[in-house]
Amino acid sequence: MYASSLATSSTATLALTIMYLMSNTQFILILILRFIIGLAHGVLFPATVALWSVWAVPQERSTLASIGFCGTHLGTSLTMLTGGLLCRYLSSGWMYLFFITSLLGFIWLTLWILLTADSPDRHPTISNHERGYITSFTGNTGKKRTMSLASIPWKNIVTSKPLNALMVTHIANLFGLFFFLTNLGKISNQLLRLPPQSTGYILSFGFFLTLLSSLLSGKTKHQNFNRKTSFFIRDFN
Repeated sequence: MYASSLATSSTATLALTIMYLMSNTQFILILILRFIIGLAHGVLFPATVALWSVWAVPQERSTLASIGFCGTHLGTSLTMLTGGLLCRYLSSGWMYLFFITSLLGFIWLTLWILLTADSPDRHPTISNHERGYITSFTGNTGKKRTMSLASIPWKNIVTSKPLNALMVTHIANLFGLFFFLTNLGKISNQLLRLPPQSTGYILSFGFFLTLLSSLLSGKTKHQNFNRKTSFFIRDFN
């Protein structure tokens, strides 16, 4: 699933560079390609959570998940910085930005196929000690668990107040994120008359702060988990 997503999004991003050869901007083509990229990227976060559920032991899961997800903010920060510089100093710098990110996607896809596995039991190079340590906490044996759609408690899921609260929070968070991601550069460049490289600096710095806060929050969750675990063990004894 993860590899298919990377291959699809990287190919669609590379296809966007053909606009450089067209005499006019093809809005429908851009819309279709961005739609494909959005569908492909949509599976990355749930796939990442599923992988951490079998690869990360509980006391390290929040920290490792934060490190993994902060890659999104790091990539956005570097892309904004690079994009501003390319658009400032190179003719049609936007085209190089699509090409570079697509190339990095294909490199990441190759490394992903060669170095990763669905579970510790399926990984060919990790030690037996590490494999046993992880599976002793996660309980994952590498076998796929079957579950029918009828057995899923859909009513409880739909009526769950915590789940609905998380959905509303996540939607609001993404709305704010993509609003600034897609409009702040335009506002800075067209309304405030800032040069492209300055806009790139501003956007890059903002997402770099998001990266730092993500890492710090994951570390805090890890420490709180260890503290609660020690209290539980002490009370149990």
